[in-house]
Amino acid sequence: MKTQIQFVLISFLFFTVLTACGPSKASIASATAEAYNTSGKAYADTGDLERAISEYDQAIQLKPDFAEAYLNRGNAHRKNGDLDLAISDFDQAIQLKPDFVEAYLNRGSAYYHLGKGDRAFSDFNQVIQLNPGNAYAYYNRGLVYAAKGEKENGIADFQNVLVLCGDDSRLCQDAQQQLETLEDK
Repeated sequence: MKTQIQFVLISFLFFTVLTACGPSKASIASATAEAYNTSGKAYADTGDLERAISEYDQAIQLKPDFAEAYLNRGNAHRKNGDLDLAISDFDQAIQLKPDFVEAYLNRGSAYYHLGKGDRAFSDFNQVIQLNPGNAYAYYNRGLVYAAKGEKENGIADFQNVLVLCGDDSRLCQDAQQQLETLEDK
């Protein structure tokens, strides 16, 4: 009988230690959400945006504070042409992570494509405030300046892009082209 009691006590202690040291439900949900997010990126890379969005939905359901999943789902919506849904996801990502440069940049781009230059301008300024070396923010803000007819400000931003663009030859070429267009006006 004593052996049985010892066995039960040892088993109970083992189970208690295993439960305490093992992964929690929250960490399992977080890891699963990460897996859905990664899977969503893979589907998005292949162009299967509906499946990508579905995977991001699963990630967000498991981890509602997952800012990156909102960003990725917003990007999928943007590529799908659903700019209002994209902006809603970028808003949520920013609410969860107020210094999320990519979310501001992508939301600004969506606003720009909707013809909401002032909102786009505000987001690009926020990116520059958070990361003054972000060449894409200067490029996009330069586009807003150009659309508003603010030639000198646009030129200054495209010149900043040429200083900051580094190895991104396409961005450098696009900025050079925009600069030449503004200088010719």
